[in-house]
Amino acid sequence: MNIARIYLRVSTDEQDLTRQNDIVRSTRDAGYYIAGVYREKASRLARPCPDNTAMAAFSAAITWTA
Repeated sequence: MNIARIYLRVSTDEQDLTRQNDIVRSTRDAGYYIAGVYREKASRLARPCPDNTAMAAFSAAITWTA
């Protein structure tokens, strides 16, 4: 089974996360199980980015295999 975690982020007030939903849809259409979707609307000046931190912590906690 292919598993994906998706991190979606926009950094300005003019940008919208709804356009990025196509990424989620196309990932599912490609046969991936989506284990998590992390969405952030934050300025680059906003540190730390909570969802980015959560996804990085998950990635560090598992063993990746090809």
